[in-house]
Amino acid sequence: MALPLWGATDPSICDRPKAPALSVRGFLLLKRRLLNEVTGAANSCDGRGYRKTAKLRSDVHNFPVHRCRVVIDLMPQITSPIHSVTTLGVNMFTISLLGQKGGTGKTTISVGLSVAAALAGHPVAIIDLDPQATATKWKGRRSEDSPAVVPARAGHLQTTLATAEASGVEFAIIDSAGRSDDSALAAARAADLVLIPTRTSIVELETLPQVNDLLRVAGTKSTMVVLNGIHPSVGASGIAETREVLQKLYGLSTCPVHLCQRIAYAEAMVTGSTPQERDPEGKAGQELNDLFRFVREAVNNRTVAFERHIRGVEAALEAFKALVPQKMPARKQLKL
Repeated sequence: MALPLWGATDPSICDRPKAPALSVRGFLLLKRRLLNEVTGAANSCDGRGYRKTAKLRSDVHNFPVHRCRVVIDLMPQITSPIHSVTTLGVNMFTISLLGQKGGTGKTTISVGLSVAAALAGHPVAIIDLDPQATATKWKGRRSEDSPAVVPARAGHLQTTLATAEASGVEFAIIDSAGRSDDSALAAARAADLVLIPTRTSIVELETLPQVNDLLRVAGTKSTMVVLNGIHPSVGASGIAETREVLQKLYGLSTCPVHLCQRIAYAEAMVTGSTPQERDPEGKAGQELNDLFRFVREAVNNRTVAFERHIRGVEAALEAFKALVPQKMPARKQLKL
């Protein structure tokens, strides 16, 4: 089923221009082709079915000139489009909500973040991987068209995300089930940022090691614990102590934004809305908006790192180009 175009694609997260039609997959394919040309790697396998490992050519004397020319020809395709990259760094930013236990606030945060993104003018979609379909049922009670909620299975997650990105979605929020299974692993692998909502009870904190193991298997690099259900009377020192304990015991960083225990969250779920829609000036709505601002900052940080990487690739290619003679017969070997 083809996904519709959710919202306008004109607004961007900051004032930078939109990126041209160069997806992450397209960039990685170009990068792989460049590596293959430089290394002379072939997409071949050994007798056991494993891909042969390419070794970088260190002998300049044996480096074919035609490969040098291909590298130079590929440079504009790899470097030029990246100069006008969006704040997202790519066309879509994916956030996964994970946890080993139900009732930690994954769906509440998913719908709250999605509405905050929609109110800010960004096309957004919730991918509902939870068999209980809480987000999908919330959408059924909702009168507004945005955000879109798409129920999906783990095996179809990549296809769903690719369709959403092609439709112009800038934020994809994955609401996973409250357990370790294939859907949680798929959500972790697909995420640019993983948020782990948890309450401060020992019953929920004891599930964090299993979540940590799952993230290690998935190879997730950007992870934050979101403290949820904090009593409003808890002071800053108590929250700081909890964050320090989580870092020391489980090695998990904690989001600087926390959510307090407020009746506004439960009331909004009944009507298919969110606290910031029911009471824009209320504390619950402010907490969700603050959390979305934190996510946007994570997007901006990723963009800076991505652009720094691209500038490094460009500089390396320019240095490589300077070493290659501009005119040389094809298929001859470089001779120093």
